[in-house]
Amino acid sequence: MIPTLRRAAVACAAALALTACGESAVGSPASSAGGDTLVFASIPSEESTSLQQSYAPVLAMLERETGTTIEFQNATDYAAVIEGMRAGQIDIALLGPFPYVLAKGQDPGITPVAAVVDAPGDQPGYQLYGIAGADSGITDLAGFAGRSVCFVDPNSTSG
Repeated sequence: MIPTLRRAAVACAAALALTACGESAVGSPASSAGGDTLVFASIPSEESTSLQQSYAPVLAMLERETGTTIEFQNATDYAAVIEGMRAGQIDIALLGPFPYVLAKGQDPGITPVAAVVDAPGDQPGYQLYGIAGADSGITDLAGFAGRSVCFVDPNSTSG
């Protein structure tokens, strides 16, 4: 069951997988690294041993389709990715649902260009589980109101 949950979490975290920086990516394909290079950024996940290696097929496809060199950047957290996008230093990023909302709120030009789905024709989506101790008194989502909630990354919906 755990491998299925991990796959689902990875798919959900990538629900708005590739997000381009609107005008900076379209108007100037060489905006970040110079020459014919686009910068692709992602944050590490707990099961990732080589993040760049795991994205190698995506990076290769992007290079083929765009005719542009794709430089991989391993970011420390979603806040760094969002700031890099706003500063024009990151052209394409893997964002989860909440970081996408934060990024879009800070830069309306940020546009999702792809989303991970389970099967062709499926709509992208996200499912979140709230977990509380049996003695917490929380029985539904409303029960979390006014309570402290812990996240692995404050900008992440999945941790």
